[in-house]
Amino acid sequence: MFIELIRLGKDAELKQAGQTEILSLYAAYDVGFGDKKKPQWIGLTMFGKRAAQVAGMMTKGTLIMATMDEVQVEEYNGKSYLKAKLVEFKFAGGKKSDGQDSEPAPRQQRAAPQPAPVDDFDDGSDLPF
Repeated sequence: MFIELIRLGKDAELKQAGQTEILSLYAAYDVGFGDKKKPQWIGLTMFGKRAAQVAGMMTKGTLIMATMDEVQVEEYNGKSYLKAKLVEFKFAGGKKSDGQDSEPAPRQQRAAPQPAPVDDFDDGSDLPF
């Protein structure tokens, strides 16, 4: 299992193979630090009815926390990239557009319940400390 926060590099592609839906995703995550940081690309595949249900939400720039399995290294045109099966995911926030991250809508905060006031507070003379 491999879990990583990834950003989709292009819109998802949904295909049908017999009775099975196949969703193909291409995403990247950062590897390294500072000026040594570079993107690591990964091709993901998701199968079944859920793949068809989420295909329209998987658009370029979408940020997701992905749980992947069967991770392999593939070579294409002399470059290496990762390929994996997308097992589970959660949408993780804003979408990158025009070089800016859009913030998700703020959640409504509920006020914490306040304790009821104590009217008959003892002065503490019976306390052992």
